[in-house]
Amino acid sequence: MGLPDRKDVPVHQTWDVGILYENDDAWQKDIEAEKKALADFSKYDQKLNDPETIISALDDLGEMEVRMDLLGHYGFLQQSTDMTDPHYNQLLRILDQLEADYNAELAKYRAQIMDNDNETLDAVSDKRPDLGAAIREFKRIKKHRLSSEVESALSSIEPTLSSFEGIYTTCRAADMSFPDFEVDGKTYPLSFVLYENSYTLAGGLYQLQSNDYTRSWGMFSAAAILVSVPVLIIFFCIQKYMVSGLTAGGVKG
Repeated sequence: MGLPDRKDVPVHQTWDVGILYENDDAWQKDIEAEKKALADFSKYDQKLNDPETIISALDDLGEMEVRMDLLGHYGFLQQSTDMTDPHYNQLLRILDQLEADYNAELAKYRAQIMDNDNETLDAVSDKRPDLGAAIREFKRIKKHRLSSEVESALSSIEPTLSSFEGIYTTCRAADMSFPDFEVDGKTYPLSFVLYENSYTLAGGLYQLQSNDYTRSWGMFSAAAILVSVPVLIIFFCIQKYMVSGLTAGGVKG
């Protein structure tokens, strides 16, 4: 017996998002609370240059991250059960916009933390060992980070940069299926379900900037350039044929 469509799965076997939020109104209330917390975070602007202030900012950021995690799961889990439901899609669009604003705004504050020397950052983890993992991540990222302006700009267009992953998710979760195909007597599965076992370049690139705490845009940009090299090599090898074809097609008889 085949698997049922997602819309036909019994309710008791689906995600119980009620443990996250009682209803959409409660979720929307937390959306507004997150927006306010993001606006209030501006009190740290240009002040993140000593361990005590950095610790206070990271504590506030931790609370915001927890709320974002709850908001994200409430929006995503419902939409993942039925990609064709317009209401679920609307929830996810609201969430995507919030995440874009959130990441773009916080990029400059993360940059200000990374502007500190390693001694200051180490003092933070000495005072608060529980923040050690975050400090190690900041120290790792600062080696190849971009300017705060570029980081903010890239974060603001993250939904666009992540659109290929969204297309894949839509295709997979909407229960699309494709027949196997045969080449030289060998049968190959044409399935989005196998995606996790064999990442495409686009999927691999997405993993470089899908960290919920810090976006490694420097590494992402470097990888994007590297994966474009084979395409450029192919283009340069066959460009004369492409140009001659365009020229031939553009000449009037």
